[in-house]
Amino acid sequence: MFKNICWAQKLFALMIVALFIVTISGCGNKGDLYLPDAKSSASKSNTTDTVKPPKKH
Repeated sequence: MFKNICWAQKLFALMIVALFIVTISGCGNKGDLYLPDAKSSASKSNTTDTVKPPKKH
C-alpha cells in the first residue's frame, strides 16, 4: 500500500502529524487567560504575597 512513497513524503507526513499533536496539546494550561492588572504588578515588587488567578465558573 505505501511501497511507492518517497522518504520526503514520509517526512512531510510525519511533520504534519507532529505539528497537529503540538497544536492540540497546547502548553497544558487550562482555563481562561489570566493577565494581572498594572496596579498589582507595580505593588507586587513590594509585597511577598502571591497573585491568585480568578476562580473558574
